[in-house]
Amino acid sequence: MSNAIFPSNLPGIKWDRVRTVTFKTSVYEALSGAERRIRHRPSPKRRVELAYEALRETPGLSELQILQGFYEARAGAYDSFLFHDPYDGQVTNLQFGLGDGVATQFQLVRTIGSVTEVVHNPEPTLAVGRVWFPAIADDSGYWPQPDGMWSLEDEYIAEEGSWTLLPNGIVSFTVAPPAGKRLLWTGRFFYRARFADDTFDSTEFLRRLFTNRKLAMVLSLQNIL
Repeated sequence: MSNAIFPSNLPGIKWDRVRTVTFKTSVYEALSGAERRIRHRPSPKRRVELAYEALRETPGLSELQILQGFYEARAGAYDSFLFHDPYDGQVTNLQFGLGDGVATQFQLVRTIGSVTEVVHNPEPTLAVGRVWFPAIADDSGYWPQPDGMWSLEDEYIAEEGSWTLLPNGIVSFTVAPPAGKRLLWTGRFFYRARFADDTFDSTEFLRRLFTNRKLAMVLSLQNIL
């Protein structure tokens, strides 16, 4: 399991980017037509398909080598890596726990719609506690609360050095947050990913210009692949 980060900043990526969400369910049907269903995954796996319409391979520009080299270093579908989705990879002031005066460790989560999912690979530069946005403060110095008019009285403001990020996205506090205090976090997170196939294709359509028509990955918010 590698923590290498996929080079998502390469130019030449094209639309459409296909995203698929997949659960795994066993369905058993009786002769009467009644069904029994067993859910095997508490959290879905995802699949994303990227395509590159122009990867340059000229002196000083080795975009094809960067992408293909990353693929070969993972041995195709064998090794996993970290992937940041720019459209689904960040939270702002999201509640991930509620203090009870006893517990000191809390699992980071993210929400999508009404669903809450565990996050195992946050970026280490996350912030715990409300993040203020002075750029949008009004003349009086008041900072609007972007996620609703929550009172600071029920939020836990974590001081610097009062918590540690443990493996699998667990935040450990030195002192248990007081009962009733909501714990918020802001930051980016990565998906645990692997390539879906053991084959990497490239086509040279002009001298030193290449395309990659399909690069598919299997993604999980947890370290389970």
